[in-house]
Amino acid sequence: SACLIHWIMKLPKLNLLTYCFGEDYYEVLGVSKDASLKQIRKAFKKLALTMHPDKNVNDPEAHNKFIKINGIYEVLKDEDLRKKYDQFGEEGLKENGRGGGRYESYNYYRDEFGIYDDDPDVVTLDGSDFGNADAAVKSGETWFVNFYSPRCSHCHDLAPTWRKFAEELSGAINIGAVNCHDNRWTCNQKGVHSFPSLLIFYHQPIKYMGDRSKKDLMKFVLEHVNIDVVDLWDGNIAEEISSHPKLPWVVSFCGGDAEAHEDEDGEIIGDCPSRNTRMKMAGLLKDIANVGSIDCGTSPELCKRANASKKAGVYYFPLDTFPEPKKNDRIHSFSSLDAREIYSEFMLQLMPSLTKVTVTKLEKLVSRQATLAFFQFDTTNDVDVKETNLKKLPQLLKDHNIDVVKVYCNNTRWCFDNFHISQDAVLVFKGTGIEEYEIHHASKLTTAELSLFAHESVHARVATLNAQHFHENSLKESNQPWFVDFFAPWCPPCRALLPELRKASTSLLNIKFGTVDCTSFSSICEKFKIHSYPTTMLFNQSVVTEYNGQHNSHGILEFVQDLISPPYEHLNPESFKDKVLRRGVGVTWIVDFYAKWCGPCKAMLPAWRQMAKKSIKLLEGVVKVGAVDCAIPTNNQLCKTQGVNAYPEIRLFPSKKKPRSNPLYKVYTDWNRQALAMAGWAIESTNHDVKDMTMEDFDRGQLIDKQAWLLDFYAPWCGPCMAFSPKFILTSFRFVGRVKFGKVNCQQFPSICSQAGVNAYPSVKFYHPVKSDEKRSSVKSITSQDPDEITQLVEQFIQPYKHLIKKKSSQKKKDEL
Repeated sequence: SACLIHWIMKLPKLNLLTYCFGEDYYEVLGVSKDASLKQIRKAFKKLALTMHPDKNVNDPEAHNKFIKINGIYEVLKDEDLRKKYDQFGEEGLKENGRGGGRYESYNYYRDEFGIYDDDPDVVTLDGSDFGNADAAVKSGETWFVNFYSPRCSHCHDLAPTWRKFAEELSGAINIGAVNCHDNRWTCNQKGVHSFPSLLIFYHQPIKYMGDRSKKDLMKFVLEHVNIDVVDLWDGNIAEEISSHPKLPWVVSFCGGDAEAHEDEDGEIIGDCPSRNTRMKMAGLLKDIANVGSIDCGTSPELCKRANASKKAGVYYFPLDTFPEPKKNDRIHSFSSLDAREIYSEFMLQLMPSLTKVTVTKLEKLVSRQATLAFFQFDTTNDVDVKETNLKKLPQLLKDHNIDVVKVYCNNTRWCFDNFHISQDAVLVFKGTGIEEYEIHHASKLTTAELSLFAHESVHARVATLNAQHFHENSLKESNQPWFVDFFAPWCPPCRALLPELRKASTSLLNIKFGTVDCTSFSSICEKFKIHSYPTTMLFNQSVVTEYNGQHNSHGILEFVQDLISPPYEHLNPESFKDKVLRRGVGVTWIVDFYAKWCGPCKAMLPAWRQMAKKSIKLLEGVVKVGAVDCAIPTNNQLCKTQGVNAYPEIRLFPSKKKPRSNPLYKVYTDWNRQALAMAGWAIESTNHDVKDMTMEDFDRGQLIDKQAWLLDFYAPWCGPCMAFSPKFILTSFRFVGRVKFGKVNCQQFPSICSQAGVNAYPSVKFYHPVKSDEKRSSVKSITSQDPDEITQLVEQFIQPYKHLIKKKSSQKKKDEL
């Protein structure tokens, strides 16, 4: 009973057996269930350095213990394996195995494994930081990223410089590192094939090719990043103020009466900040203040106007007070020359706090204005104090016409009833009322992420759903289809899907999008048998279809469009009898008999849709595509009558040669259920006129038949030949009565192929029709394997012979009569 209580109350996401009789992988590594890959890697490294067999030579179980934690790490660092473990525990890993049998030496984990994970100024990035819409490098901020390999000696040589460089530029831009040993796909996608590779991500990636010294790296950043430190003097002050945004000014005053000298790099030090410091200040204060610098030695009048001629340092000037503050203007002198300390002082003392509103005022505000709202339950842990960076948000979102406020949930019942929240949360309201909102789900609040989230959410059409939306099947009975994401906030793949959902919602205006938090509305998720996260479904009135494709905007768009306007026909007993069994002469059907609860059917569904769409272009009406859901009661008897006993079963009903004939169907038995394989099988099974050529069709390498021919020379063991075969047959339908088509098996008839000069497979050759005054046909080779290109070439080849081809075709019909 104690175990059961633990399962229900603490961690209900994994199955009971894992907790009662197994081990919790997260507890073994000492991380939370929503831990990032970086946190998992750091926790594993900490254990690896203490538990490695090289450090425990006297422990006979050291090897097995290390294999255990290494195997756990291998599971939790892999998104797919982690999802299976979260859903089914160790039981779900049986088909994959936990792995972890191979591991590296102690020195590898000490010196090479995650070399930047513990550095405070270098952010360790993974594939997710590049892949989805709210990824770090797509947040609008500047990133300079070091792509490295832990086995690369040059990468380790660069590491001390990269750390120092990151410390110098911290705040001005973001400095990152990617371990390409763990993120091979990401590095390949970015064109990284040598290490270390340094790329700056601003508007587009730019690769750094210079010397890897701190000075050269700094110069490169200054050339490619728009960090604006304005050098002010008497002659440009009016122009610079008018050309810069209407913001407060933070200005450093140097020279004049202040004692100052230059360091070895030519930077002025003493009572005013160095240029590097001023650049970091500009990066930290970007979008909330203009940063300038004045040399009082060369511009004494300007310093006098700003009341800073007697004392050097860094000053804050409120809006519209620089360069001539009035007597009562609140000019602030910073107590430090360090960029971070200046920024911290600016945010804590000078930046306005977020506007606090009551729930009544909030209801009025969000009915007319898009709003980002911080809901707080503990007023002693104020968001302004906890995350001073968040004070930037009002200025960042001003251009997007989004207000930023904070709401104290003194009336906890109101907050719970309206939004189902009982702890601090961030919500975006669309500006159409209190009911239209979206909750931000992230382990850490950052200004860049929240700014991007607010902008996307306001323009997206994603609704946060609750129990009322599902009351008495209201969602199922809606006149408009709904695409619903069932998720859990602690699930990393769920958080990665949310921005993709927003992106898809802006493209499909005839579909509604919604999310259901299964930790808050477990009864809804249980009703729809949600066992893993994320699970997405399309509710199209009474029909509910689960999505099994890639969780990205493109896959979602394709899935929804296919269901709303299906590329194949959903057959019932009446339409199956009328269209398939009573099909006309020359009509072929390929039909999928399936059940919506069948796992292999769900796995094949994306390929079936793709095959059906290919049939529109590739099969060009030669083959019609349909499907029968045998799980529907009205279709169940049809499937029994047809003798369908297992799912999925793919049958081809070939074309009839006579109206009353009813040829038997063929069953697809190939293990390969990919779109092209099934489409190829369908075409190969049609009644076509492509002839299998033999020795009797040739005389010393020349065709005996003097009409126009297109021949495919192939070998049965050749993969490209098998892929080309259905395309060749398809092309033959376009030339019925004009050009004959044939296939030559070069393994069976090597002499024919040798005499035809064939030395590669497949080879396509066109044989011109022979005129009465000609002894032999001229031959042209075709290198393309695309049906459209082959068609175009053959049409050109037969153009001069149109009259002859028409005459021979007429003679053939007479002979047949």
